[in-house]
Amino acid sequence: MSVQRNLPKDIEVLKTEKIKELTTWHDEQIELAKSKYSKAEIEAFPEKSKEAMAYTADNTVPAPYLLGMVGGDATLLPALVNAIMAKVNASAYLDGQVDILRDAIQVCTTQAELDAITW
Repeated sequence: MSVQRNLPKDIEVLKTEKIKELTTWHDEQIELAKSKYSKAEIEAFPEKSKEAMAYTADNTVPAPYLLGMVGGDATLLPALVNAIMAKVNASAYLDGQVDILRDAIQVCTTQAELDAITW
């Protein structure tokens, strides 16, 4: 059973606007990070991150894409995997922070509470 709150409509409008601002900021952060890479690198990231995560869990699993990136030299895989995982972790951190901020906005009941949420 959900609890219905009787909040003034304007606070709901303000919360929606704040969430839109947060979403815009999040999108800008992603675009800024992506601007450092070519389209091909961006499109390859899901495969790279998938292999890097699997390799991190078990360094005996095949990682043909990553192995190709290091010219077949398996001794270079750990450094490449660490670099990829740093990007994966940074992205996950940003997404997690946005989720926390969005949740905080959604429970606000006053303008002052909304104003206290910054990023």
